[in-house]
Amino acid sequence: MRTECGTSCDCELSCGNRVSQKGLNVELKIVRVENKGWGLFAAQLIPEGKFVCEYA
Repeated sequence: MRTECGTSCDCELSCGNRVSQKGLNVELKIVRVENKGWGLFAAQLIPEGKFVCEYA
């Protein structure tokens, strides 16, 4: 499991362990789905292993 770097880390802002801190870089759509509620869909092809977003 990968650990996210934070303010106490001495690494640069470009560190590969700061993916969630860089914001969205994948285009997403929030769509109302009949009989299901709301759904999150990708508006582009997402390569395997790419960070999409933090769900909170």
